[in-house]
Amino acid sequence: MKGLEAIKEQILEDAKAESEKTLEAARTRAEAKKKSRLAAEKKVLAAALKQNEEEAIRRKERMLTTAKLEARKSVLSCKQEMIAQAFGNVSETFKQMDRKEYARFMAQIMLHQVETGEEEVMVSSTDTDVLDEKFIREINQELKDAGKQGELRLAEEPGEFSGGFVLLGRNAEINCSIESLVRQVRKSLEADVAGILFD
Repeated sequence: MKGLEAIKEQILEDAKAESEKTLEAARTRAEAKKKSRLAAEKKVLAAALKQNEEEAIRRKERMLTTAKLEARKSVLSCKQEMIAQAFGNVSETFKQMDRKEYARFMAQIMLHQVETGEEEVMVSSTDTDVLDEKFIREINQELKDAGKQGELRLAEEPGEFSGGFVLLGRNAEINCSIESLVRQVRKSLEADVAGILFD
């Protein structure tokens, strides 16, 4: 019986040893799988972090670009407003001019703009006190003295613009209203005025 006990004991020990080996192998495989899974998770996490950092950098750059554009738009808007105000003041200057000085100024423009000397002159409703029949007669005389035809005539109805006149010819109209004159001057001087205001 002792031999049988020894065999049983040996079988149990062998089984226990085999079981330990199997368990140790399973633990080793489980640890390897765990390490492999952790390494894969670290890679995924690192890739996600990198992608998030890159996206955050791109988002920050977009926000900075947008902020710079908005700032430029705001500055440009202020500059345009200042330029408009500067040229708006020119229109006010015409309205505040001494009427005799204003008449001389309008006479110079009319003498320069007349093409045939037979045009009809539509005067602004605000200027009928200055650019009247007497004014037109004086302009006609100056045209004749310069060797041109002096047959300008005043239109029956005044124009609905804020100053100046419009020459109505057979083939064309020449707009010499204050608005038109300021627009023309603005086109030619806007860059210079901007330079003076902002440099």
